[in-house]
Amino acid sequence: MSWPSTAMFLGVELPANHLIFNRQDMTKLAEFRAAERKLAEQLAHLEALQQDTQLQSELAFNDELKTLMKDYNMPARTVLAILRSA
Repeated sequence: MSWPSTAMFLGVELPANHLIFNRQDMTKLAEFRAAERKLAEQLAHLEALQQDTQLQSELAFNDELKTLMKDYNMPARTVLAILRSA
């Protein structure tokens, strides 16, 4: 049995020898698809975190604390020392 000289690929008729992929190409494609899936999962997780009220509260506290430290010209080390002594 012989292979056909042409084949349909994505609706386009191509010479059959154009459809041969080497193993390295497929490995890169698989690696790319896996990275895409992982990125999509991480973006979904990031979106969920951004909607979290506890995170929003912590971010607001962080911003307010940094503003106070700047207003009072107080480094983090001093703030920690004050908190530890309380």
